[in-house]
Amino acid sequence: YTTGRIGHHRIVMTSICPVDQVTAATVASRLSSNFPGLKVVFLVGLCGGVPTDPGGTDMLFGDIIIGKSAVQHDFGRVYPDGFSGKTGVEDNPGRQGHRIRSFVAKLESMDDLIESSIDCHLKTLLPRAGRWKARYPDLHEGPFPTSDYGPQNYDVEDCPFASECDSHPASTHCEQLRCKLQDIMSQEQFENQLRRHPIIHFGTIASGDVRIQHANDRNRLHNVADIKGFDVEASAVWEYVPCIPIKGVCHYVDSPRTEHRETYAAITATACAQAIME
Repeated sequence: YTTGRIGHHRIVMTSICPVDQVTAATVASRLSSNFPGLKVVFLVGLCGGVPTDPGGTDMLFGDIIIGKSAVQHDFGRVYPDGFSGKTGVEDNPGRQGHRIRSFVAKLESMDDLIESSIDCHLKTLLPRAGRWKARYPDLHEGPFPTSDYGPQNYDVEDCPFASECDSHPASTHCEQLRCKLQDIMSQEQFENQLRRHPIIHFGTIASGDVRIQHANDRNRLHNVADIKGFDVEASAVWEYVPCIPIKGVCHYVDSPRTEHRETYAAITATACAQAIME
């Protein structure tokens, strides 16, 4: 653990490594035992997002998701016709206490103020991260998929480059297969969106050791349970400590992941945590 202060708050920091449900639960449990006076735990890190939320707001790389609730998407049973997740109240992490829920509601009412503060922190944090090449992902790192795009390498029969690949296309990166994304945001649309600062989205985060890799699965969970973000560890930490996930969006679950996007999203999530603690 690393202890210290941010502003007038006494803090303790730790990390989850490797990132999986068991490790996350173990770290959270020990954190709670060793520091029984904890008021709130900010789970700061990366997640996948959905290209567009129900309100029509585009979710871009570097945007932040603050979790109002957490569910485990890979908890259920496998039947002959497929997987059936458990969605009952008793099968998912419970609600946080009234104090945490009220605090998140207050944050949601102050999102414009927090976003302005995030911009100020980014001006300080981004130059310090120069050696990691942290910057906003640009059009040259695209293309950027729309909400109905799915990895082309999952349908082997339809992939024109599958025969050129030594491994199974489903386990091979699109860049190796030279796949082309057909449905992407227009360059004009994306350039216009580049001019805005990172924004905050509030909603449910779905977690699980089984990683979702296809747009159909992402959209199904998003439509059924209004899932905004996808990660591995949030639901496990949620069970043990008063937790508020703060996650930077670095991919759309089915889109390629790059070092630039991950680093930039990690920094925006950190800036958000700093802004909240001010």
